[in-house]
Amino acid sequence: MDKTEANEDNQTKKYYAIIVIVILIILGLIGYSWITGSMIVNLKSPFFEVFFKDPQPGNVAVLNETLSENQRLKSEVETLKVRLNETESENQHLKSEEEQSRAELKYANIEINNLRAEVDDLQEKIYNLNDNGKIVIPKVKINNPGNGQEVPNWITVHGTIDGSIPDNNYLWLLVGLEPEQQWWPQTGNIKPTGQDWEIRARIGGGVNLSIGLEYKILAILVNEKVNEDFNNWLEKGKQEENYPPMEFPDGTILDKISVIKVEG
Repeated sequence: MDKTEANEDNQTKKYYAIIVIVILIILGLIGYSWITGSMIVNLKSPFFEVFFKDPQPGNVAVLNETLSENQRLKSEVETLKVRLNETESENQHLKSEEEQSRAELKYANIEINNLRAEVDDLQEKIYNLNDNGKIVIPKVKINNPGNGQEVPNWITVHGTIDGSIPDNNYLWLLVGLEPEQQWWPQTGNIKPTGQDWEIRARIGGGVNLSIGLEYKILAILVNEKVNEDFNNWLEKGKQEENYPPMEFPDGTILDKISVIKVEG
């Protein structure tokens, strides 16, 4: 190797040595910056950004959003659990009330049936006196409409009779508002055919009047005077086209039901 080549080789080694020293200095400064938190070296500079660039920018923000959403969902789950427990508790309470209402309704039905039986027994023991002596009041039932049924303005009432209508007595159908003591005799006295009878009846003052009100329908046995009063009332109402209510007449109630007035 001649002198020129030796000089070039030494020069190359110096360059390499300088480069190594610079790299070591830079690494030392970077390490110092990480340890002390100082900004001797700007790691955000374009030079260092190439080496320390985040390979997936925004991951930390996404992670924070995910954790926040997860926390919110957990809170909603806890809220729903509380509401579920409250709903189950309310449902249990309603079931308990429903069972109690059913028991009360069952007891009420038993009482109603007992009272009906007592009424039937009393009706069998009712006697009226006339010129010929004692006569037994017939047993009369209203079969249709049923008790509590919804009915339109005009209906046909069907029923049965067990026994005979006594002499000088008449069977009528009354429709009325019981609390107000307003009563309307219907289209005439009832004339049974065998054990069956039927008669037209008007519930309320018109098709669209008294909707939703509870009316009573009575089968009533009256004497000759009341029968005459009813007929006169019907005749006068027909002439004047007005049928005002009357007070409850003297007579014996043989059966009684309630109906609810609806449109029609």
